[in-house]
Amino acid sequence: MGVASHWQQGGSSHSPVALPPQHLKDVALDFFMCSFIYASPFEPYLPQLYGMNHSTQAVLPAIHAAAFATFAQRTRDENLMKKARANYATALLHTNKSLSSPRSSLLDETLISVLLLGLFEAVVFKGGQSPESWTAHTLGAVQLLRLRGADQFRSKTARQLFTQTITNIRTSCIQRRVAVPQEFLDLVKEASPFLDPGHPCIQIGPILDQAASLRSRVAAGTVDVVHAALEVDQGAIALCELIEPNMRFTPRSSEMSSRWAYLTVEYNYLTRRHAKVWNTIRMIRMFMNKTIWVHSSLSLQHTFQPGETEYCSALHSYEELLELRNMAADNLLELETDILRSVSCFLEPENLGGKFCSSARCLIWPLTVLSQSELVSPSARKHAVSCLYQIGEDLNMEQAIAAAKMTQEMNHHEDWLHIYHL
Repeated sequence: MGVASHWQQGGSSHSPVALPPQHLKDVALDFFMCSFIYASPFEPYLPQLYGMNHSTQAVLPAIHAAAFATFAQRTRDENLMKKARANYATALLHTNKSLSSPRSSLLDETLISVLLLGLFEAVVFKGGQSPESWTAHTLGAVQLLRLRGADQFRSKTARQLFTQTITNIRTSCIQRRVAVPQEFLDLVKEASPFLDPGHPCIQIGPILDQAASLRSRVAAGTVDVVHAALEVDQGAIALCELIEPNMRFTPRSSEMSSRWAYLTVEYNYLTRRHAKVWNTIRMIRMFMNKTIWVHSSLSLQHTFQPGETEYCSALHSYEELLELRNMAADNLLELETDILRSVSCFLEPENLGGKFCSSARCLIWPLTVLSQSELVSPSARKHAVSCLYQIGEDLNMEQAIAAAKMTQEMNHHEDWLHIYHL
């Protein structure tokens, strides 16, 4: 039974019917399980888990906290958010108890509870500060992976949890501009024989590690990063060639496209999950090409003349730098276009209103980056801001509105990367 069946007909699409408490919980769970976690890492295992017998007291209140929080956000209902926070407090209490037990700390449900607490923190995060609570839960989940050892790979759910957690920590490292810790890389290496090498998250993982390392070097003021950025970009391009045929997209022309088509074209994907994979690769490439463009430009500002070989980096001549900068500019133009043409994939069908669906929250990060970058074309920045406002309106997501306003006010605080993988 879909959430829409519980909502008022003819009124605001965000106003829930007055329901008894138990029924209201069912509606929130319905929305969370059927809509919010679609195309997220929780989708493959969480709905099945909910109806099972539970070995800890933490997982149910953790699910309820996330369900009430996401539904409260969608309906702008503060009373629902109070219920979410009450369940969060209960879940946190029981999760901490589970973590203190040598036996319970190794259970799948304990790790799931930690991941759900992180989801809750990401949902309620308003911006204007570092997402420290989400980061804390993410780092805590990594500690659990170490404790769980090789036994954690015996079940499909456990392997899914491992993949989800390592993606979260890589995301956190990129966002915090720190290299992925070596002990974490060693853990992933030990786990590799148990993981599906064809899973997109496993394939993209090494590229994310390289991106985190490079971003940390840039943040530390390292000057010569052009060659490293070029290598990562080439690795990302090679990864695109490995993507399975059913994950590829097809362009759709203006006659069939929605109003959110960019430059009269949009891309059609088999699933929204496939669009997320492509946009992850595109965003990595955008950062790499921005790095190449910026550092090549800085070097070209020196008073070297064409034909000179003496240059602040031993890796590139003047002509090579000029070629690299032009290449990066061309790549950035192509990537911004590809990202914006993926936007309409996250629209509901016209017969359901044609609004952005819950999984469109994953667009907030790439759209924010596009809207804030001076290297992005004015038309792309304008389109990105318009999309952010519409996503914010359709999903009642303050984060999307805040991102759009930050761009217009030239007040760039967050990149919202942590929302992308939830």
